[in-house]
Amino acid sequence: MPKVSMELDFAIIVQDENGSHLLENDELMSLTAGGFEFVINGKEIQFDFEDFCISETILDNGNKEKGLWSYTGGEGGFCKSYKLDECYDEDYEKIGISRDMLSAEYLSKVSKINEIFVEWQILNFDEYDITSENVVLLVQNLAFVDIDSNTRYNVSNDVIRDFNAANIVAKPKVNLNTTPIEEVDYFFYDELSEEFKAVYFNPDSNAGGQFVIQHYPLDFIRDELNEADYYNTPVAEVNVEDFFDCMQSQTKTYLVDVNEPEFAYYLKEYSDPKPDAMGYITETLELLAFMANHKEVEIICYPNTPKSFVVSVPFDSCKDEEEQINKWLDDNIPAVCDDWIYVSR
Repeated sequence: MPKVSMELDFAIIVQDENGSHLLENDELMSLTAGGFEFVINGKEIQFDFEDFCISETILDNGNKEKGLWSYTGGEGGFCKSYKLDECYDEDYEKIGISRDMLSAEYLSKVSKINEIFVEWQILNFDEYDITSENVVLLVQNLAFVDIDSNTRYNVSNDVIRDFNAANIVAKPKVNLNTTPIEEVDYFFYDELSEEFKAVYFNPDSNAGGQFVIQHYPLDFIRDELNEADYYNTPVAEVNVEDFFDCMQSQTKTYLVDVNEPEFAYYLKEYSDPKPDAMGYITETLELLAFMANHKEVEIICYPNTPKSFVVSVPFDSCKDEEEQINKWLDDNIPAVCDDWIYVSR
């Protein structure tokens, strides 16, 4: 009998009188999963595991990701049998297969997911009018592992997309966007990649909704500003909307449809967004222009005891960056620093 484990990551979206939200552990009395039906090689195959465990997804740093769930079939507490339940053996005989055939590789070749059974009980049940019509289960990841060889077999993302899409179509009452982000762009600055990321939600896509993510690297913004002669143009004469439309047409755009496996991750990431700017407005453009022509540097200052602080240094991209930064620091760093070095950020 092959030893098999199943790894399933999913999210549950609940629509209630207050809107929609991701179901989290704090509001649950119990959550269980088990009972699956997959179409494999044209056969409808039901299966379940003798042991399983289910919990909120554990991140690489050890923290739990509220609202995102992980199911592991074959493992449950201290029990790790990695066996499929024998309850469907008679059904297998009728369709000409046996439990011995259901290896990790075989199960991963599913062409359609008919059912993933998940059941839960909410602590304050009276607060919600929860029916099958206002709950959507979205799969993020599905894979099987051959325990003996430690080989992982991922289920096709196309199969996951089709399963999610079918759930979405069947539950038209559920608003799948549980975040406050709507059709106005939220701008987030990423120090590591030195770029702004603009995010909005498009409810009118063919899939039934999608996050639209656009990337604006600082050097790209700087080139566009120089091309538009922004720094020599009075603010009142700048057509802000035209400028953003021009940038938008040239930048890298990433779409995440509601049926995509990673959609739930975006719901979680932007559940409580703290944007640096919002909308195609003058204030947003001024922020982008400032960041595109300033360099954040960390000054490590040595009078008697080392200390450090961060300053934002203006520079002209057409001139030598290091020379400009050094000159500005010579003119502006506090007199208390007898000696110093700087580190670009």
